[in-house]
Amino acid sequence: MHFTYILYSKKLNSYYKGETTNILDRLHRHNSGYERSTRLGTPWILLWKGEKTTKSEAKVLERKIKNLSVKRTLEFILKYKEGVPSTDELDLIIKLSELSVPDAPNTHFVWSGQARYKSPDGLVRAFVL
Repeated sequence: MHFTYILYSKKLNSYYKGETTNILDRLHRHNSGYERSTRLGTPWILLWKGEKTTKSEAKVLERKIKNLSVKRTLEFILKYKEGVPSTDELDLIIKLSELSVPDAPNTHFVWSGQARYKSPDGLVRAFVL
C-alpha cells in the first residue's frame, strides 16, 4: 500500500505534501528533523492521507496536490475528508479554510507574527493561529 499525504505546520503556517509506503515512519522522520525540507516547521500534523495500490498512482496524486494553492488544498481535504485522521484535524482544517484567502485579484497576505489579509471589500483582518 502506498500513501499520499498532506502535513501542516502551525509554526510556519505551511503545508507539505508527499508520498510514502510507511506513513508513521515518514511522519516521525519529518518531526525528528531527519528531513531537511521540513526541519524548520516541526511539529508537523498529519491533516490528510490517501491510500493507493501502486507507487505510480500515489506519485500522480502527489504531483496533482503539490500544484494546488492553499485554498484549493483545503477544499481538496474537505472534499475527501475520509482521509482525515480524526475530528481534531477536521476542526483545524475547517478553521483554516475559514481564514483562507479567496482566489481574487488585489488580495494579499502580510506576514509579521500574525496572518493578515486584505479582503476584496477592502477591510484588513488579522488572525492568530
